[in-house]
Amino acid sequence: MNYIRSTTIFDSVSETCAESQLNRIVKSLPEEFHEMLAKESINVPKINVDDSSYFEKLGAASARKNLFTIHQQLIIPGDPQKFLMNCGNILKSYPDFGQQYYVAMGPTSGILTTLRDHGFPATDCLTIMGWYKEGIRICGGTMVKAIEGNCQARGSDCCRCLFSWQMPLASAA
Repeated sequence: MNYIRSTTIFDSVSETCAESQLNRIVKSLPEEFHEMLAKESINVPKINVDDSSYFEKLGAASARKNLFTIHQQLIIPGDPQKFLMNCGNILKSYPDFGQQYYVAMGPTSGILTTLRDHGFPATDCLTIMGWYKEGIRICGGTMVKAIEGNCQARGSDCCRCLFSWQMPLASAA
């Protein structure tokens, strides 16, 4: 908690929630998240933690940090499908996370399945959705949407999320 207070994350949320709310939110985050925060600071835009999109925004901020640095080789400009197909390679950097699989459902949509061996909060799914949505945007997708289907934290055997997006039309030469 002390590290959280020393980062921009605390500055962003402290104006919008009480200390007890912040403590509850921080305690619900997985241990891996706390370890990641201890290693590097993430700049998170000003957000209202009462809004459920908080964790998606947190995931998007993490994606911007990672996809322009340690995971930059996964970005394929103009091809979000290839980016999403690399989800298994992304997790090789995080061996305790579990497994992810992606199946394209069309040229601009697909389903990401996440399997984890241990419990984690439902908010983790939102963070993952935000991370991949931002990755799709970085690859050139627009109007990106994510619809959560199954959730392991809510009793399903896996987490599933349908991603869809649009691609800008190529201009005529």
